Amino acid sequence: MSVSCAALVSDLLTKQGVRSENLIVIDNSYNNELKSELSRLLSFENVVVAKNLGYGGAMNLGVSLLPESATTIFLLTHEVVLQESAIRRLACELSRLTDVSVLGPTLKKLSDGSIWSVGGSFSRIRSIPYHLKRSPYTASPGAIWLDGACLVMKRDTWNRVGGFDSNFFLYFEDIDLCLRSAQITGKRVSVSSEVIVWQEPSGNLTSSIVNENFPYLLIKWGKYKALVAWVLVRFLSIARGALTGTDTTKDYKRIFSSISKGVNYRKGANRDGR
Repeated sequence: MSVSCAALVSDLLTKQGVRSENLIVIDNSYNNELKSELSRLLSFENVVVAKNLGYGGAMNLGVSLLPESATTIFLLTHEVVLQESAIRRLACELSRLTDVSVLGPTLKKLSDGSIWSVGGSFSRIRSIPYHLKRSPYTASPGAIWLDGACLVMKRDTWNRVGGFDSNFFLYFEDIDLCLRSAQITGKRVSVSSEVIVWQEPSGNLTSSIVNENFPYLLIKWGKYKALVAWVLVRFLSIARGALTGTDTTKDYKRIFSSISKGVNYRKGANRDGR
């Protein structure tokens, strides 16, 4: 069992003011250990043990199980540490910001307290996503997307956007959600400079995860020049690996599979007039 998950659930229930019926935990580890632990420690039963659905799929399931009375949705990964009254303060801030569709906190590292994300943007040519690490209220550009560690949005916004695209098994789904929320609602995403959430970023954005998801993201959002540039650079990197005896077959397959998903999405979008 992840101790940090138990600590987060305890904080939400005892200090953040979240009612038990408004909290859903999706356990992607596909065993009952977490459910038993939380039930034993906190008498908390709203744990759904699921075959690994990926981040977006798990969040979609969790939101679908929330009562209709939950009009503001908080999406949290299991290892975050929340500032005191973070839930209430973020909900109040989102209500005040009528031009914002999705709100996130300032994300700081647990290890040293430094800011590691105040949202994100894209590089100019290859559209590589990167985190902004300076306050959005300084001269740095505003956020285009928010990290999925902690996201806050209204239930009606979630319903309009349609939740996460489950074609992203892991990573980039938060970027896509933010882009769609801006497109569909006409509102921006924003980062709170007052509310802090701590998390130690994993830094495990492996090449296989990128290969499986990034081409799909680029095609979905019509960034074809960036796709060509990325594929050329990635293929050269894979080819160099092959010269050292590395098996590159799976890398190529992942890239082509991601491109195929993107092409199929575009076909469906064109057919549906999206």
